[in-house]
Amino acid sequence: MFLLTFTSICVFAVGVFVYIKNRKRPVNRVFFALSIFCSGWVASLLIDRFLFFPNILSVIPSRFAFAFSALIAPTLAHFILLFPEEIKKSRSALLSLYAPGLIFFFLSFTNLIVRDAVMGEMATESIYGPLRTVFAIFFLAYICFVIIIFTHKYIRATSKLIRLQMKYLAMGLAISFSGGIFCNLLLPIFTGTEKLVYIGPCLALLFVPFFSYAIVTYRLMDITVVMTRGGVIAGTYAFYYRGAGFGGFGGEILACGKHGKAVVGSSVGAFCWASSGGSFCGSLSHSQD
Repeated sequence: MFLLTFTSICVFAVGVFVYIKNRKRPVNRVFFALSIFCSGWVASLLIDRFLFFPNILSVIPSRFAFAFSALIAPTLAHFILLFPEEIKKSRSALLSLYAPGLIFFFLSFTNLIVRDAVMGEMATESIYGPLRTVFAIFFLAYICFVIIIFTHKYIRATSKLIRLQMKYLAMGLAISFSGGIFCNLLLPIFTGTEKLVYIGPCLALLFVPFFSYAIVTYRLMDITVVMTRGGVIAGTYAFYYRGAGFGGFGGEILACGKHGKAVVGSSVGAFCWASSGGSFCGSLSHSQD
């Protein structure tokens, strides 16, 4: 339960940080929306697995999990179209991109995807409707679209820096989404078991170190970050000693006015430390061009 809560907060915090750095850039705004939906998905599964509501209310958390998933798919596709270089699309094309997700978003609150929820041996278990498999096909189709576009962009990238940015982003997304797809999408369909559905959201936490490391080292999404030795060490202790993890969130993101730089403390610093194997022994700084 703690890990799911921690994952939801961390994913949301990274999205807030990216949005604050440049809220005018479309790619930053779309990434922020993606982080909100991912955080909401994890939070919904947390409530669904560990809290049981009486009667008809018991199905609401599971339906919200599907609703957030329906929005994650097109938003991820939109983000890949914008990153690292924007592929311009008309409003009608973007509407077509989001239309299936919006349809499944509203269907998620009907009996067509999740009919009911019952208390199992260890946690709440969902009883699915006739469109459960159709939803899985919809989500996987978007993932295939994302892979095709991302691969095409990677092959066409001429800058070594952009390729490195894409590599770390790809590793983070691959680990995060592969766990969710296998444990939360495919396994329940083919085996009928939901014993591993909490593992998928936990793997989303691994996206944070890859993304943070790419920001600090390779200026991912044109974000410049200064990390101090004290901030990284404090964040590392906050991460490994779970009880202190939440205490650092209050001072997690501090914007500095000078040269458009920022100081990232607490959890993001901890994840960068973990992902780099402890290579941040001094302050790390990257100045904007």
